Amino acid sequence: MKTFVIIFLTLFTSYNFFSQELDPKSLIKKGNKEYKNQNYEAALESYSAVLHQGLVSSELYYNLGNTYYRMGKIGYSVLNYEKALKLAPGDEDIKHNLSVANAHTIDKIEVLPKLFLIEWWDSLVMLFTVNGWAYTFIIIFTSFLIIIGLYYYHRNSNYQKPLFFFGSFNLVVLIFVAFLFIVRINDESSIEYGILLESSANVKVSPDYDSNDAFIIHEGIKFKIEDKVENWTRIKLKDGKVGWLDNNSFKSI
Repeated sequence: MKTFVIIFLTLFTSYNFFSQELDPKSLIKKGNKEYKNQNYEAALESYSAVLHQGLVSSELYYNLGNTYYRMGKIGYSVLNYEKALKLAPGDEDIKHNLSVANAHTIDKIEVLPKLFLIEWWDSLVMLFTVNGWAYTFIIIFTSFLIIIGLYYYHRNSNYQKPLFFFGSFNLVVLIFVAFLFIVRINDESSIEYGILLESSANVKVSPDYDSNDAFIIHEGIKFKIEDKVENWTRIKLKDGKVGWLDNNSFKSI
């Protein structure tokens, strides 16, 4: 009986210990400690363990980006900063660190100029994530319902006139936000970007290893994914150049 109790307590203690070790908060705390102590490999292991549990957040990708940057892996650093920015597009710390990482990339590509209105529209659509626009829509829709309720509650025209005005304005804003929400969903589902992780790669004219080289790109460069054929992906750079890239050389954001 005593032996059974000892075995049970040993197993219970071991289970409790490993459960704490695998707890995401504990892993992140451990990763932060290792990062501060400049043990970047250990920090990466802890952060990656959280990622492997299927838990993602802008903070986790931000920490991974910082860790890879300290390890000199610019491609992976840019990739994780981009993933963090995708979840938190308004975060200034992520934007700053991403710009620092991009400054270490070799390729300096001039972006094709856009019309002011197009650039303004793109910035407006990217102001919030899909969830952010959804929450905004819910808040405005709720306020619209409240205004309608107050309009029918008050019989006095002195109250109904301003309520009608605010309700009409609210409806216009609601429709506009709904449109932005739909556009953001469409961009999220249809437009895909990738980051090159190898030190350099030859972009081909066609999806064939024997085809001619279109141009060369280097680690950390961001590109738009336009098409896929077996082990090849058709990419487009910000300056308009297009070509085919081996799937093993990059990862999608």
